[in-house]
Amino acid sequence: TGIMQVSGKWHKDRMERLGVEDLKDTEGCMRVAVDYLAELVGDRPLRAVIADPSAASFCETLRRRGWRVKKADNQVVSGIRLTARLLKSGKLVICKGCGSAVREFGLYRWDDRAAGRDQVRKEHDHAMDEIRYFAATVAGKEGRGGFVAGIVERKAF
Repeated sequence: TGIMQVSGKWHKDRMERLGVEDLKDTEGCMRVAVDYLAELVGDRPLRAVIADPSAASFCETLRRRGWRVKKADNQVVSGIRLTARLLKSGKLVICKGCGSAVREFGLYRWDDRAAGRDQVRKEHDHAMDEIRYFAATVAGKEGRGGFVAGIVERKAF
């Protein structure tokens, strides 16, 4: 993923409306994800969508929707250090309602099979990647004034 996970359990009506039968179909999954993102954004101004730089097809789907795409800074180790620094200083806050992020903080691990290299395990890391992208691409940039906040209201499942 880059920015979200899409599940047929929650998007059955959306999938039907968009003519997507199987989320294992990459193009269909991206259409559902971008449609869902458009719903979440609503009428709010959107300066750019920060996306995983390796998700070229997803980035193109976002551009076709008319959105500016900013490739996330994907430096893992420096991004983890920056995220930790921002969390410790209170410049980055994870709310209790961010269940996936809270859960993943407890599951995120260094890979003990990485032969002496600093490398994280590529499991239970979707929210961690997204937080790191935000920290490295937006929140951790020097000289930026202002305040950035994100909120997503979700229906009970």
